[in-house]
Amino acid sequence: MTTPDENLIKVLDAHQSAARQAFLHPHERIEPDPFEPVRVAMDAHPDFAKEESRFFLGRQLYFNNHSQASNLLRVAVKGGAPEALRWYRRIRAVRNTGVRVIATVYGLWVASPVTLSNGIKIVQRRDLSNHPNSLAAKAPSGFFNGHNAAAVLEIESVAAASREQHQKSHQRFLELVEQIRLVITACTLSDDAAPTVGEAWIEFLDPELELATVARSWQMSRHEGRHADLPATIDDAMAAWIEKYLQLPQDVASKCRVPMERLNLARRRLHIGDQAIDAGVGLESLLLGDSRGDLTHRLSVRTALLLGRSLKERKEVKDAVRDFYEVRSTRVHGNAAPVSDQDRERVAKGLHLLLRAIRAVIDARVMPAPATWELTGGPSENRFHE
Repeated sequence: MTTPDENLIKVLDAHQSAARQAFLHPHERIEPDPFEPVRVAMDAHPDFAKEESRFFLGRQLYFNNHSQASNLLRVAVKGGAPEALRWYRRIRAVRNTGVRVIATVYGLWVASPVTLSNGIKIVQRRDLSNHPNSLAAKAPSGFFNGHNAAAVLEIESVAAASREQHQKSHQRFLELVEQIRLVITACTLSDDAAPTVGEAWIEFLDPELELATVARSWQMSRHEGRHADLPATIDDAMAAWIEKYLQLPQDVASKCRVPMERLNLARRRLHIGDQAIDAGVGLESLLLGDSRGDLTHRLSVRTALLLGRSLKERKEVKDAVRDFYEVRSTRVHGNAAPVSDQDRERVAKGLHLLLRAIRAVIDARVMPAPATWELTGGPSENRFHE
């Protein structure tokens, strides 16, 4: 009498040739179906009959014989039926493993890998693995060939979650993708960068686990607006600004997030009016707080107090903010007049002032207190006397 293992090995041996043809020609129907007898043998095996799912940060291992029969045959074709059986037992025994969270990045060019203090690496897409999603990311894509970057975060140990715990496990994946998005947004602290995070997915560090997956899955891009026209190069200066942001106290980092996001979006806008609106929202988020009254006046004064090193500079900053807000207000109220060169210059200055303001807050490493600045003459590190 044959054992369940011997019976399954016998079935695998009998259908390897047909399975090989099915793998070579995945869109052709092979008769008789080589996978169905394997599924029946797996259903009859006491160790494999029970259906089960495990999730690793949302990445699913689904032990369903209808799906796993083809994977078992694929391993048997490559290494023999006994090895396929040993492989499947190892996979079903996994309760803790490592994963890699990956996201494509648009609008960024990286010449060599950059590793940040929080463990996120920014790499060339060509250096990604041969996981199907990574292969797709590495494939030439027309106009986007210049956007060669990807962000990678490896987690060495992830405990398996049950189907009931799936949502909590998946939420952790979303949080890690958000960490990546913050790093990429922090690239905006460079002079002209506006990169965005594209598709994101999870890979197992152990390639044997990847052999047991039954479907590709990924999270679509969640950024607003179009991608940047041209990629900015991540250099030492950009990496230094990212690190400054990562090392901020949490309240200061949170305060800078919306302004950075709005500056990033403004740089990717096509219309000058939209650029002015987004940059205005960023500046207001950083310096207005709960202020009421003449917002333009308050914002121009507070920006001047933050950035001006002399009375002359403060007057220049104040005038630049008011000019910038004049363009913004014109567009907000529906004026469709042609954009002038003067408008473009004013908006460009407004975007640069927003960048300078964010950098100043990051360098100070304390929450901005613009209402107090109005009474004291500016931040403590930027007060002067005539």
